[in-house]
Amino acid sequence: MRFLVLLMGGLLAVVGVSPRLHAGVMYLPPLSLRVTRSDCILVGTVTAIEEKPVRAIPHRSATEKVDFQVAVIQINEAYLGAAGLTTVRVGMGPRTLVGRGEPGPSKLVKGQQACLLLVAHPRESF
Repeated sequence: MRFLVLLMGGLLAVVGVSPRLHAGVMYLPPLSLRVTRSDCILVGTVTAIEEKPVRAIPHRSATEKVDFQVAVIQINEAYLGAAGLTTVRVGMGPRTLVGRGEPGPSKLVKGQQACLLLVAHPRESF
């Protein structure tokens, strides 16, 4: 039950899940789908934001690279895929949706605690 409360409570801070656009309305996929697609689920604290952005493709089929700001997360509780790790690097991509200019996922800030559902980048180490 505690896991579910933490997971539900941290959804606003979820990084790595891109919102979708349907009939002009932005929405996130259902929680069950986001959980099953996640490589790592954890609760952690942002300890640093790397100063230099990393240029990488935003998804597997992309041809153009975009800038990702990288946050270093100290793991407080690991639920999936982070056994034995003490920190992870989380890449935060562009804040807007292509062609719409609407805000994307929240940015992490130093000192923030968050419940994160993460998917590994296909080519980078975040």
